[in-house]
Amino acid sequence: MRCDREVPVPDELSRDELIVLVGEQASRIATQDGQIAAMATQISELVEANEVLGDRLAKLEYLLSRNSSNSSSPPSKDDDLGKAPPPAKSKHPNDRRRFR
Repeated sequence: MRCDREVPVPDELSRDELIVLVGEQASRIATQDGQIAAMATQISELVEANEVLGDRLAKLEYLLSRNSSNSSSPPSKDDDLGKAPPPAKSKHPNDRRRFR
């Protein structure tokens, strides 16, 4: 909430006007305190979510960085991003689906 009205010089206000002004300011401050508390909660939740996402990103980057040249996985396990994985091989020794 913004206050666009000019605040009069206190020396020019009567006692009753000052009391009203202080009441308005107290109300405005209470509203702003509530807004600040809500924002602080939201910031805390966003920081926590950011940490979780950062951890996920680090894990994904680690997994993506592994390939046959820097791990014990065979070169056939190296995947290009966007490349379809090779077809699964049959586990049955008598499977006749072979290229001839």
